[in-house]
Order: sequence, then C-alpha cells, then structure tokens
Amino acid sequence: MHLRSFFLLIAAGLVPGIGAHAQTLPLGTVSNLQTVACPAGFAPGSNCQHLMIHACPRVSDVGVTIGILAGKLGTIVLFTGATGTRPTGGAFANDYHRAGYTVIDTDWDQGGWENTGNTPNLLAASCRGATLLNFLSTISTAPFCAQGTSAGSSEVAYAMAWYGLDTRLTNVELLSGPVMSDLNQGCEVPNVRPVTVIPTNGAPFSNAPQYVDQFIATVTRFTGQNCQPATPTPSTASSSWLAQSIVQPTTPKLAFTTSISGWLCDNGLNNSAAQGAIFYSALGSNHSLTRVNGCSGSEGVAQGVTPQGINGLAAIEQDMKLHCVARR
Repeated sequence: MHLRSFFLLIAAGLVPGIGAHAQTLPLGTVSNLQTVACPAGFAPGSNCQHLMIHACPRVSDVGVTIGILAGKLGTIVLFTGATGTRPTGGAFANDYHRAGYTVIDTDWDQGGWENTGNTPNLLAASCRGATLLNFLSTISTAPFCAQGTSAGSSEVAYAMAWYGLDTRLTNVELLSGPVMSDLNQGCEVPNVRPVTVIPTNGAPFSNAPQYVDQFIATVTRFTGQNCQPATPTPSTASSSWLAQSIVQPTTPKLAFTTSISGWLCDNGLNNSAAQGAIFYSALGSNHSLTRVNGCSGSEGVAQGVTPQGINGLAAIEQDMKLHCVARR
C-alpha cells in the first residue's frame, strides 16, 4: 500500500490490521497521526507527519515527527544521535532519495526517545524506537532498511536484539555505535580494560569503552545510576547497567537475518568504537565492520576515509544501496 493511501485511511479511522510478529519484549502502539509542517532540518520536499508512541510498558507516551520523501526502490529510515531530537537530513536523506528510495527521517519530541522521567531505564525506553520501526515496516515498500548514528544506532540495535525487528529489516547501517552495547563497561569504576576493535575492513585497534564528557551525565540521567562514581561502583548499579544494555547474558537474539554494516572511528576520542565492537563481537561473523580514519571529531565517520581511501559518506551510501535490496 502506498504511504499516502495509508495515512488517508488512518485519518478516516479505517486503519488496516497491523499483523503481530514474534518479539521478546512487547511493543507499544501508534496513535494520533496528523499532518504537520516540517520542522527545521528535514530535507526539502518532505511530507511530515506527527504521531504518538503509546503504551510502551513502564514508559510515558512520546511524540515523534517523521518526514517522508517518497520513492519506489524501497524504504530507508534514518535515526540521528543524542536524544534524536533533530532529523538526519542533509546528504544522506537527499542522496538516498535521489537514488530512488523512500526516505523516512525521524525527529523525536522534546526530551527525546531515552527520557522515561521518574523511572529511568534505557531498555524500557528502546520500546519507542522499536514500535516506530515496526509501524513503519507495515506501511512501507520493501526492502525495509534503517540507518542510525551514535545513540540512533542503539535504537536500531535494541529493536533487532530485543523486539525481533530483524525479521522486518533487510539492511542496517550503524554509524559510530551502538554506543549502549554494554552500559556497565561504560560506567563502572574502577575502569575496565580497553577493547580491541577487530574490523572486517581495516586493521585492529584499541579503544576504551568508558563514557566521556557530557555522556557521563547523560547516561546517569537515563539509567538512574551514577555513571563513573568517585568511589568503586556498587554491585546494584553494575547489575542495573547490565540489565539495560543491548548486549547482556539474557539478550534474546544476536543472530540476525538482517544485513548489518558498522562504521567506527579509529581516533579514540570517545567510547563509540569500543561500545560498537562489543556489539559486533557478539554477532559473530554475520556483519561487516569498517575502520574509518580521519573522522570529523569523535564520531564523524561520514567525513572520514575507509582503508581503501574512499570517503566515508560515499562508502556508507554505496553499502546501503548494495544491500537495501529485495531478499531472494
């Protein structure tokens, strides 16, 4: 069904049934979808809708604006970093659309997808992104793909590992992350050892998994535990961080049907490479992982270069177009 037709049915109260699929954690629902003017940052020509993510267990409802550029080759959903309160826009949105894809960019309402108020818990918060992806997968042209940057890559990884969205996603590009792979290694004191990042494209390198700068306060706020306290971490905090991480002993699924490509900066300016490596190591061989040199800042893989000397933006887009194709 064409996206516009689906939105018209919603407005008329005639929403077709959205089939459930296997998942370990329960999803929420989508409600109150309305056409809105596009906020700043969405690609020119986008058709914007605002909707509410409702009924995720243990978290409040939250709104999100999606900006749609219609195409015919398939669908690519974009998630940006931090709290996700700005769209990705720019070259990625425009280039994927010019290549023929429907691009759905995302912009969470003030507070972002991680904010669960008085009961902070990142795993519970991840229901929001998973619910949005599930909803979009039911109304989108296949193949259905996603790209996330930094914390946005965590949204995608949580959705696959904890909610079964790998059965819907054909291909994902994860840029500078997932940064929430092991919150305990990011926060525990005394500090844990550096992680050896082993790319499938490029030489191994070392990176520390500990959060830095403002991210320490951010993780403290969204997990409810004092990240990197001045004294050794109490066991209760360590257990809480582990229980909110993407990768933990109880993670239901880390063998995916989705094609997965990761892109990590090798400059060691923050923890994103080490946290990403924890996730990719848990996947085994079913992924590609590229070491990126010359990043802009700590996570700017699009401005860096691959081991083959290819610009990061071009390499990521080429990989998406190569793998975001109909499954055989």
